[in-house]
Amino acid sequence: RPLSVDWVRPPRVEADGIFGSVRAWNSSTADLDLTLIVVAVNEYGKAFTLGYQRFLLARWNTTVEIPFGFTLPRGHYTAHVDAVGEVAPRNAIFRARRQLGPLRVD
Repeated sequence: RPLSVDWVRPPRVEADGIFGSVRAWNSSTADLDLTLIVVAVNEYGKAFTLGYQRFLLARWNTTVEIPFGFTLPRGHYTAHVDAVGEVAPRNAIFRARRQLGPLRVD
């Protein structure tokens, strides 16, 4: 798998929001133009952005720990991290995803 993401600190409810951190790993032979987004989706299907990053991830490297978090309305949520890495000269796109839930914000 050329691109992977893992929770460093899995999403957890703190006070009135969801917080945590992730790390991405590029095991391909090319540098990736990486877009990483973390969202929390509630029971009604509404998504709230917890974090967003776009940067160059060098081949055979991992990111530093990327924190995320935001205060949210009350509800039940599933947290998702999605990473998309592009290698434009090769017309290649790699994807990785993780999710965790349910998480309840009171």
